[in-house]
Amino acid sequence: MPFVIHAPVESRRRAARTAPLVHALIASLLAIGLALRADAQLDAQPKSPATAPAKLGIAVPTLGVTPAIRAKAAQNNQSGELDQIVQGFDGKIGAALAGTRKFELRVHTDLDRVLREQQIQDSGNYDLSDPSRAKGLRLAGIPYLALIKINDFQDVVKTVEALGNTMRRREIRVSLVCDVVDVTKGTALESVNITLDGQDLKNTPSGVVLEKGGDLTEAVLNDIADRLATQVANRLTDVLFPAKVAAVTGSRVSVNRGDGTGIAVGQVWEVFAAGEAITDPDTGEVLGAAETPVGFIRIVQVLPKLSTGEVCGENLGIATGCIVRRTDRTSCGAAADPLDRSAKMFMHAQDANPTQDAKPPQDPKPTQDPKPTQADEGKRRVAAIFVRNREPRIDDARVSVLEDFLIAGLDDTCFDTMSREDTLNSVAKFAKSGPNAGAPLDPVKDLDKILSNDASARQLAQMMGADYVLVASITALSIEQRKTREAERKVATDVTTYTLDATYRILDRTDGSSIASGSAMATDAVRQGGGVTIERDMVTGLLRDSAAKMAAAMRKRCETKGLRAPSTLAEATLEIKATPSDLAVPDIVKDENGNWTVASSPYRLEATGFLVELDGVVVGSTPTRIQATPGLHRLRITRPDFETFEKQVNIGPNGSMLEITMRATPEGLVRWRSMSSFLQGLKQDQQLTDAQVKVLEGYAEFFRNSKFSIDYKSDQKSDIKVDTKEAPIFQERSLWQGVILRER
Repeated sequence: MPFVIHAPVESRRRAARTAPLVHALIASLLAIGLALRADAQLDAQPKSPATAPAKLGIAVPTLGVTPAIRAKAAQNNQSGELDQIVQGFDGKIGAALAGTRKFELRVHTDLDRVLREQQIQDSGNYDLSDPSRAKGLRLAGIPYLALIKINDFQDVVKTVEALGNTMRRREIRVSLVCDVVDVTKGTALESVNITLDGQDLKNTPSGVVLEKGGDLTEAVLNDIADRLATQVANRLTDVLFPAKVAAVTGSRVSVNRGDGTGIAVGQVWEVFAAGEAITDPDTGEVLGAAETPVGFIRIVQVLPKLSTGEVCGENLGIATGCIVRRTDRTSCGAAADPLDRSAKMFMHAQDANPTQDAKPPQDPKPTQDPKPTQADEGKRRVAAIFVRNREPRIDDARVSVLEDFLIAGLDDTCFDTMSREDTLNSVAKFAKSGPNAGAPLDPVKDLDKILSNDASARQLAQMMGADYVLVASITALSIEQRKTREAERKVATDVTTYTLDATYRILDRTDGSSIASGSAMATDAVRQGGGVTIERDMVTGLLRDSAAKMAAAMRKRCETKGLRAPSTLAEATLEIKATPSDLAVPDIVKDENGNWTVASSPYRLEATGFLVELDGVVVGSTPTRIQATPGLHRLRITRPDFETFEKQVNIGPNGSMLEITMRATPEGLVRWRSMSSFLQGLKQDQQLTDAQVKVLEGYAEFFRNSKFSIDYKSDQKSDIKVDTKEAPIFQERSLWQGVILRER
């Protein structure tokens, strides 16, 4: 919690002016001039929202004693008295600070008991859904410490002669110093010194006692501890939070000091209007503020939370927010000379925030760009969600968990969502058993893997018909372990903190350019100690929180800037031809005598029906022409007895034509070589036997069933193949006339 002291707005209305006029006239002109000046200053300065008042979060460790004082007390057999004062002070300082209503006391000395109670209530023996249950690892931080140490302790015995009697009286003097320390910076915010001496004790009846066994009575020690705690609290309050005017009604002035803060009926307090902050020209540190006295008030009533005073003497502008300080005066007396008052401008330490420089006025927020208009206004855009995992310590199956949380959180954004699992994946992915599991040899299961291997998120989004690609990443998981062993506060805990970083990007479906991006960090922790051991799944909670934060960021983006319309999907033609390498057959024709004879012209075989997959999706079989978006794609061509062709190909903006040579697999080559050896054994003009003709007819049937065709060389200069299923057979008596012929 930042330490803030709020300067009153009305302070600018009270700057003093002097002029060589009659004193009575000076007072009137002074009030008018100050008001006009204040109005001009306020109008000239930009308005900024007022900072809400806040209590100062502070903790008070055990009262310390300097080593020299501790040793001296032990030497004088006074350690018991010193310890009793220390323990009494520790028990009272919290109540004293709370009574000022300016501080929010943070637990420090009893931390072990608080942690132990948190552990027990988090053990599972209590209702974990009870919102009032104490929850661990949510202790309020301690921004400031009040480090208090006794630096002087004297215990003396005096002999008092009175009316012929000799009496012995013990007097104690205690001095301490209190430093308010900024725990983050390690710098001292303020320091106060307090001393309770013998004179204080003489005025207290319980301070004059007979010596009994060398010890003071418990009442005296308790009184000292009580007054020390009260004075420390009041001094800190006066220094850090000077008393101020809370309200003015006629001549009645309310002060934000109540019972227990040192204010009492009959006291006279002086009122000051604060001016501009004064900074050190060397360091820039705020030293205080210029102050102008504007009147006196006499306290007439003290209530628990505030006090009331009556204006006495001149009122030169007592207003809400003015600073009020106690004086040693017993009456207001005659009005002071305005000329003297105007010369008494002084600065008082820390009426402005001593830890922060004055901030310059903030420029108004720039006007947000109007949301982009869409040609098809009213149409809901759709984003396809994909989640990836970059953290090896998190199971890859958790990507679906983050995806589900993210889809649930994006329900009310400016775009709809679709999941690849719901749109493209097989139902068999939903279960390992039952009706959704599929058959043991379900080939569709492998298609899901093909999609993941061959298609980018952008290409899958295009297939799904999405407008945007939303890619969420489990980026990193950091684990921090902290062991605390603090004997002084009886604390022994082991805290493991898990921090998950996740990122997201919304991409254009066409070129993958980034439209919006952001990150989210989720943190959770588990504490062991106090006799309680807790084990729980940390990752699920972190994924839930990260998804909620990313969804919130996207909702905010929709509300402020919106998402630009996706680019138009352009398409180009991709022509694919697949040709087997080096497969040829001799032509077999029937002569005029009805005998089958080997002719002179060999024919090259061409295989049709190669299966074509683009980005993991089957788009046809060769030869084929398909429409696809220009750019890089994953092409896969398969056929039994041939090696799979799989490469990244680029489709130009005007289309592309690919002629791919397919190689036979080793198994296919074995099958083909047995056929080829028979064919190669045939000689030109050889007349075939009936057995050889039967073998060749079997080969012809194999070619027909396997979708092989003959590449007939009709034009030696042309490399273009044209399917001529309906064309006439070039050799009407050819053995291969039942095989589909193709001319080249």
